[in-house]
Amino acid sequence: MNSLFNEIEMPMIKILWQMEQHGINIDSTQLEKLGVMLNTEITKTVSEIDAITGTPINLGSPLQVGKMLVENFKSLCKKHLPESLPLVNQNFLNMQRNFRLLQKFLSTDN
Repeated sequence: MNSLFNEIEMPMIKILWQMEQHGINIDSTQLEKLGVMLNTEITKTVSEIDAITGTPINLGSPLQVGKMLVENFKSLCKKHLPESLPLVNQNFLNMQRNFRLLQKFLSTDN
């Protein structure tokens, strides 16, 4: 752990300080392409989730996602936990996590 700090993190301090002081160049064309790609992937993920759930939901709303999980996935539950908290379709959970990650990436480029 000490070698990581001494060999990687400490040398980076000077570089990061210089970047902070002078800024960095961003390829705006490439950034726009990345934004388009992220929006396309988000749209695809939302469509796949809508197909799984059978109804469109706001994936940015924990309340709607939670309600949908409890109400619509009871038949897909592998097992019921205490207080009726189901273990649900792993595919849906992976896509929902992917959606949130893509949204985060997209929001950082604005």
